Amino acid sequence: MESIKIRTYIGDDGILQIQLPPEITNQELDVMIVFQPVIPKSSQSPTKTP
Repeated sequence: MESIKIRTYIGDDGILQIQLPPEITNQELDVMIVFQPVIPKSSQSPTKTP
């Protein structure tokens, strides 16, 4: 089993396109998709006070 991690953008059409390496052609695959929305990091980090 192999894993590939990518970060991509899903547009209004909701279509995800994944290109796999050429050595995977002409094979039957079981594919599992796990997704997690990316939360943008704030440009300002909170200041800690002692």
